[in-house]
Amino acid sequence: LFYWITDACYCIRSREHSQQIPLQDILYFESSAHKVLIHLESRAEPLMQTRRLDEIALELQDHPFIRIHKSFLVRADVISHIDRTKLRILLKNGTNLPVSRSYYAQALEQFGANPGRGGFKMSLQTAQAVYDVRQKAASFFGAAGPECISFQPSCTQSLNIVIHSLKRGDHVLVTDLDHNAVLRPLKAMEAHGVSFTVVPVTPGDNDATLDAFRHAMRENTRLFVCTQASNVFGIRVPVERLAALAHIYGAEICVDAAQSGGVIPIHAERDGIDYLCCAGHKGLYGPMGTGMLITKNGEKLESLIQGGTGTRALELDQPREMPEYLESGTQNVPGILALGAGMDFVRTNGENMLREREMRHIRRVYEAFKNMPHVVLYTAMPDTMYFVPVLGFNVRGMQSEEVGEVLAKRNIAVRCGFHCAPLVHRKMGTDGEAPGGAVRVSPGAFTTDRDITELIRTVYSLRAESAARKVK
Repeated sequence: LFYWITDACYCIRSREHSQQIPLQDILYFESSAHKVLIHLESRAEPLMQTRRLDEIALELQDHPFIRIHKSFLVRADVISHIDRTKLRILLKNGTNLPVSRSYYAQALEQFGANPGRGGFKMSLQTAQAVYDVRQKAASFFGAAGPECISFQPSCTQSLNIVIHSLKRGDHVLVTDLDHNAVLRPLKAMEAHGVSFTVVPVTPGDNDATLDAFRHAMRENTRLFVCTQASNVFGIRVPVERLAALAHIYGAEICVDAAQSGGVIPIHAERDGIDYLCCAGHKGLYGPMGTGMLITKNGEKLESLIQGGTGTRALELDQPREMPEYLESGTQNVPGILALGAGMDFVRTNGENMLREREMRHIRRVYEAFKNMPHVVLYTAMPDTMYFVPVLGFNVRGMQSEEVGEVLAKRNIAVRCGFHCAPLVHRKMGTDGEAPGGAVRVSPGAFTTDRDITELIRTVYSLRAESAARKVK
């Protein structure tokens, strides 16, 4: 089997056939043990090539590559012949792309009936497909059973369900790393007699963080709500130890795993997590508009939405059986199936292996930026015990959004600004008009060494701009 790249086509030739695939039709490659699936814009089903993608990359590694979409490699000397909007270095894995769009097409064609709403074949098959993903998620996150998995449109909605179930007089502890998905619902609940205290996290010192929570406890503290990892600076929170502390005092814990699901191994039962809220579109490599609330205590919660569940249809009261209790209305079947494919991808590649690879990228960036006087870093060198693969930085004299614009012109995608996390910016001193937040780098499974090299070179090139701003 031979393959090569021309100005506009990826070419495959074997003894049996010859095929040319227009570059603009290719979404990305997906490799498995013995084949490469070539996903095309125009086809629901991928083409198959009996070569591993990593073998192709290894044989062509001496060429100057950049990436198109996920992991499709293309020679740099043909860039001028390709639509540049399809070329990008994705260092914004905090908002990911689906691993495979083909699952959407498959769901629409094969699973187009409402699950649990009919006895005909397609409805039954759809219900089984959704249940299979539920089982997969329960195994992935160590839940007590598939009935503990409630599919939600986002991690934010999952958190809102838990927070809006609090009662008048309840007190809550949160961290100073938390997202507005936690802080704004709690602020709204103040009008209903709920109070909360912000507890500082000490990066790199879990004992200090634990002591801070212990000292913030009150007699009416009913819940800890905390992120497992900062979405701006990657700082980890010792949620397992906090769960044990909460339970000693008769409280529960709700973990925001938006930034950690699929990155840090989580076992809800073993870790003592009462409510686990996950986003599908980040470390789980699923699509946007998917999330999960994982709990065996669903009966304690108040459903935000009431309606049709496909069960107890003659009763006007919302059925309390999980997971239907929290899943009124038609489910996002294509999204759920694609989320299942994302979990398969993570499990096949290994959470620890993916995280170590991404942490290697982050440490390389940190080491390079540490030696650039015009770059500001806010944490110690990230390591896997105290950080996830996320790094926040700034360039002296420049707004974070300005840095992002420069990187965007080089087709490097990062997140800039305040990241919907106001308290951590106050903690780090990045909440002012300058620098206007921080630039966040979060590599993913498809980030290459060359991507990181391009990021480092581009940020290094800003030294003159930074110096000029300082003079002014």
